[in-house]
Amino acid sequence: MTGGCTAQACAFRDDQAEFAKLNTKVVGDSVQNPAYFKQTHHLNFPLPADPDGVIAEAFGVPTRAGGEITRTVDDQQVKLIRGVTEARWTFIIDKNGTIIYKDTDVKAADDSKKVLQFLNSHAAAQKLD
Repeated sequence: MTGGCTAQACAFRDDQAEFAKLNTKVVGDSVQNPAYFKQTHHLNFPLPADPDGVIAEAFGVPTRAGGEITRTVDDQQVKLIRGVTEARWTFIIDKNGTIIYKDTDVKAADDSKKVLQFLNSHAAAQKLD
């Protein structure tokens, strides 16, 4: 529920119709308290938690010590705690489990559009094959 995470997640939420046209399922990055985040921002995709960075490590994503922040959820102050903070990386994995896209220099607010651009180009290239 930081500014970058919120901008990135809300952009993916807002672009869900475009992702659906491409038969693409969006899965968010790790959030210690995904239910609060989903509820607050009305997110329409899964947000698996990775509090110890196990999933991030499997993909080679750098992590650092986590921390805590306090946010308002339904008019109540909630303390959100996470064990690690992962670098903001984006992956696209095809139906065969192959990573077909990896971005290690993600700009939170632009990520959704960049992913859609790749998917559209990739779909067009597949039609040529």
